[in-house]
Amino acid sequence: MDSGADVTRLLAELKGGSEQARSELIAALYPQLRRARYMRSERLDHTLQPTPPVHEAYLEETAEALQVSPKTVKRDWRRAKDWLYGEIEGGKE
Repeated sequence: MDSGADVTRLLAELKGGSEQARSELIAALYPQLRRARYMRSERLDHTLQPTPPVHEAYLEETAEALQVSPKTVKRDWRRAKDWLYGEIEGGKE
């Protein structure tokens, strides 16, 4: 997979019902998910939950598409999330 734009395109096609896009997306992301799985220090008898590797792959793809580091994407996402929670909590008064 060349870039996050390819992932975005495949996701849009998948939303439209394209089975070909589904196959391409799985084929493109599986190596990254597998690599993320083995990079983690999990016990051999423990099954890794799929969410963390998916988030890691999303961060990497987003960073590549925006041409910034994954650390920057993670930091900015955390700030946006904190702001949103503040807005939600502020609206409960």
